[in-house]
Amino acid sequence: SSSSSSSSASSSSSSTHPCSHLDSLVQQMDEQSAEDEDNEPRLKTNVASAMPSSSSSSSSSSSGSLAVVVDDDAVAEDRVCMLKNAYVVKGEAALCMRSDGVDVEEFCTQLNEYRVRSGQTALRVAMVRPNPALHKHTLVATLHMESLPVDLLSLKPGGLLADAQERDATLNALYYNANTGLVEDPTGLGLDDLNQRLMRTPLPALITFRNDPLRVLRAFRFACKLGFRIHPETLEAARDDTIHDALCSPTSISRERVAKEARDILNSSRLLLGLDLLDSTGLVPALVCIPPEAGPPLQEAEARLCTRAVRLIHTHALDEQLSPAHRELLLWAALLLPIRHRRARPALERGLSLAEHILSVELRGAFQARESRQVGSLHQILHAVDALLQRERSTIRRSELGLLIRDTADLWRTSIRLSSCAHLLEESDSSSRVHEALSAHRNLESMVHDLDLETAHLLVPLYRGQELFSLLNIKPGPTVRKYLSLQIEWQLDHPSGSKEECAEFLLACAAKR
Repeated sequence: SSSSSSSSASSSSSSTHPCSHLDSLVQQMDEQSAEDEDNEPRLKTNVASAMPSSSSSSSSSSSGSLAVVVDDDAVAEDRVCMLKNAYVVKGEAALCMRSDGVDVEEFCTQLNEYRVRSGQTALRVAMVRPNPALHKHTLVATLHMESLPVDLLSLKPGGLLADAQERDATLNALYYNANTGLVEDPTGLGLDDLNQRLMRTPLPALITFRNDPLRVLRAFRFACKLGFRIHPETLEAARDDTIHDALCSPTSISRERVAKEARDILNSSRLLLGLDLLDSTGLVPALVCIPPEAGPPLQEAEARLCTRAVRLIHTHALDEQLSPAHRELLLWAALLLPIRHRRARPALERGLSLAEHILSVELRGAFQARESRQVGSLHQILHAVDALLQRERSTIRRSELGLLIRDTADLWRTSIRLSSCAHLLEESDSSSRVHEALSAHRNLESMVHDLDLETAHLLVPLYRGQELFSLLNIKPGPTVRKYLSLQIEWQLDHPSGSKEECAEFLLACAAKR
């Protein structure tokens, strides 16, 4: 085919690997990462009925060869599309089709014309234009084929080798030739690196990273996901100051893209490896990015505390009692714990802590406003948790613990875990001190269970609205809130109390005013 000949001519160093079907290569990768039960790539072959037949496709592909690029994330989600006369490539963007010499917009037009002629619905197309300032150098068209998002883009000028060299890692530059059944390795490094479980850039790492600094975090994410080592030259380039500056600059890299990679690292089963990589390269400030107008940048000692807090949570506070959403909130609250007392300057976001500002503004688009508020609330409630921990269990009233649960709602367990991390963060690593701190916090959790307070945040007053107004002969106003609070406190202290007993309590309170 034209695609096979053009790729061979483009690289004298290109190697090939016999493979009768794409599943064979995927099976190799599954065997390499057999221990990653949640993350190993899996593939379902789905011949897309949306694509034209060989006779009708000639007009759209006559000026160049077509290629499919399959991302590891896309494979993990079982999104794949096979094309005739195509290359299938493990890529960096998403499930996508690459073309050499084919106008992407024109291809989308002809594809939809074919679908309409064959009685199918035209596909929705979204275009992302090049934006070199944000390291977006290629026009990308995204088609939505039922539930399958498919990206279409052009190969880099210069053919297959040039395209491979522009990719983020050698193992992401392996091309499966659907015509010959061969896996082609234009860089000559990808197959060996895959077998050796090694992350390496096709070009000198500093060049690859300067083309798109986000590739540093992507390399870390891949290492965490697949358990791969990172090549020493690649790791050294990640320490470059220009790369650090670009990753912390919202005008250079989309903060949403940074946040996506950071979230994937923190949610990885190899989180500790990710923290080691961030520490060794000094890239924690890329995640905890403090803009100049918000105050002084994150200092090295603060950065070390940030990752230490996450390590403590990972080691001592994560279990099946926490939902995935609460687990992630806890990890981010721990990462931002060392800066919890710093506030964003009024010129930025009035009333927000710096941690909330980072999540809602600096990492905008990746976190919902509710999530950033929850992290701020977890930080603010620490003093109340600490106050209870300093007291003997027998002196803590049921209402005191219940009101704490009401302040944190279903995050009460998360807040206690974060409190244990805050205690340990300021202490030595002695095993006796760790055991003492963890025991105190576990006792507080068990007290919540023993007193049947897990759902205290769902408790409603026995008297509300008009019924409360009539009972106390009051009108709507600030006083109502006070009586509602007193009532909730009484109900927490008297879980078996009747409505009549509650009425007597409220009337007694009103008589004292």
